[in-house]
Amino acid sequence: MKGFADVDIILCDRPLDYFENAVPVAVELLPGSENLLVFEHPENAIYLFGPEDGSVPSHVRGLCH
Repeated sequence: MKGFADVDIILCDRPLDYFENAVPVAVELLPGSENLLVFEHPENAIYLFGPEDGSVPSHVRGLCH
């Protein structure tokens, strides 16, 4: 955790608002998901990972590629 000493933690309801011109991409193991090995990754991608015991909420996935 020493490498994270200078990272700001910001709690907010709309974290994607902090990233202008970014393309959110949800990384999930769901039926019909696209394989990341063949996925065409956007240049300004922000990757959202779901929790180990669940998934990214559907309202968040709706904002993603």
